[in-house]
Amino acid sequence: MTFSAILIGGPADLPLDNRVRRLSSVVDLLRCEYGAEYECFRFLGERMAFDPNVVVYEWSHRESIAESRQFG
Repeated sequence: MTFSAILIGGPADLPLDNRVRRLSSVVDLLRCEYGAEYECFRFLGERMAFDPNVVVYEWSHRESIAESRQFG
């Protein structure tokens, strides 16, 4: 089964192509590489009423790519 993920919130200039993802499973945290950082989005259990295979992730925080690689 595949899911479509919609990423909401975060930087206003985050391209639309980055805001819609195809996933093989629903995970707690998605990291979206953007510039020199990751924009991090959390799944809070919300699904779209018209299709339960479309899940919503909300922006939660930003991480530096270097920090993420250092600490895993």
